[in-house]
Amino acid sequence: MRPLPTAPGSRPLRGSWGFLETTIARYGEMRVRLVILPPDTTDLERRLWVLMRLWPFVGLVVGVAAGLLLSDVLGTAATVILAAVVWLAPAIALWVAMGPFLGRIREEWVTCAIGCEDSDLRRRELNRVARALSYAEESWRAGRRSRGDFEAAWSAAWVRFDPRVAA
Repeated sequence: MRPLPTAPGSRPLRGSWGFLETTIARYGEMRVRLVILPPDTTDLERRLWVLMRLWPFVGLVVGVAAGLLLSDVLGTAATVILAAVVWLAPAIALWVAMGPFLGRIREEWVTCAIGCEDSDLRRRELNRVARALSYAEESWRAGRRSRGDFEAAWSAAWVRFDPRVAA
């Protein structure tokens, strides 16, 4: 299965606050995903989160490579078990270590079908929030705003998408 192409005219927005992805699916459907990390996220938590997202793919390659290298020495059954352990053990360790952090991440999805105005309004809202966060971060890094201003915008967006708060 081929990866979904990026929507025309859009680029992924990424920052220390999270990211916004826009992809096109079949039949003209557009999917928008906004992920906002907690405002008090440390660099270590962010790196572990990225590693956790990448590990299924990287771990599969590492597991298969370990299996190929050790298949002559260990035999088929032991090699399959070892490759599975090499792939799954770090993924489980990351999932357990990141458990409390993962529960605090805000994630919003919108699927827009052709001609659906409600979904289109929601998509525009997610784009607006992501652009505002990107602008706030760029302004802070350029010295035009304080870190406190950026963190206030980040906190407001994070609270806005809290599933426990009624909209």
